[in-house]
Amino acid sequence: MVGRTKAKEMVFTGKMIDAKTAEQLGIVNMAVPADKFRETVRQFALDLASKAPVALRVAKALIDKGAEIGLDSALALEREGFGVVASTEDLQEGVKAFTEKRKPVFKGK
Repeated sequence: MVGRTKAKEMVFTGKMIDAKTAEQLGIVNMAVPADKFRETVRQFALDLASKAPVALRVAKALIDKGAEIGLDSALALEREGFGVVASTEDLQEGVKAFTEKRKPVFKGK
């Protein structure tokens, strides 16, 4: 995550880093004060829950698999994933909601 050089520095020196540094290095997604933790997690979960479930599932699979395969295979996988997402009712709902300037209501179909 941090690159070979930074990883060596961290391992060789054993220096502790704070949460903000971990965030800057990409080790954690976000650093928040302890008193804001629950609300931040809650808001993050609500944000994810408002997205199209099939699209999230496909995106997660593509990211996980795509990191382990070559470019040609990754592009083929992406085309396949797009085909899955493009055939969902949620895609139609997303487009309709966008044109109607409202929040979409996804059903995972």
